[in-house]
Amino acid sequence: MPYTNGNLALQPKRKHEQQKQVVRETTRTVVTKRTLPMGEKLRYLLTIIGVVFVLFFIVSRYADVYKIKYETKKMTDAQMKLTTDIQELQQQVETLKSPDYLAKQAAKNGYSFPVDDAGKEITVRKKNAESSPDARN
Repeated sequence: MPYTNGNLALQPKRKHEQQKQVVRETTRTVVTKRTLPMGEKLRYLLTIIGVVFVLFFIVSRYADVYKIKYETKKMTDAQMKLTTDIQELQQQVETLKSPDYLAKQAAKNGYSFPVDDAGKEITVRKKNAESSPDARN
């Protein structure tokens, strides 16, 4: 390795390098919170208020729709009940109008059909004077 570093005789002697004193400057980092500008804060606040207002409006509309559906269902149930009641009452009317039922009730109360068909008119006379309209005071 004699010639790898060149001629050592010709190289100047190195002085011992004096150790440099490293002066370390300390830097402080001051952390400051970054705040939003007032205009941006107001914009966010108004956006949040707007969203809450829209959500409140939507929820109130859904509540109204639910209420209307509930009332409709209640009315439909009432209508179905009334329809069944009407059908039952119509059956009772048909039963009460039937000639067989009328004949049975007449026989039960002591009424009978006239035997002779000579007179088609039936005259009704009151038996006592108390039941006449003139007797009332």
